Amino acid sequence: MPRFSADYILETVLRHPIVPVFYHAEAAYAKRIMQACYDGGLRVFEFTNRGEKAPRFLLSW
Repeated sequence: MPRFSADYILETVLRHPIVPVFYHAEAAYAKRIMQACYDGGLRVFEFTNRGEKAPRFLLSW
């Protein structure tokens, strides 16, 4: 079940039009980057799985 409605997401993106796309293999590092962005006022994030295991991860769904 989605945590946020589509309307809420759209409203948030329109209020905060910067959506950083970020990837880092180390989860703890990625969390620190996300927290820094959040502390700076960003509220919408897109995370991608571009690591070496990404193709295998996607095929396992």
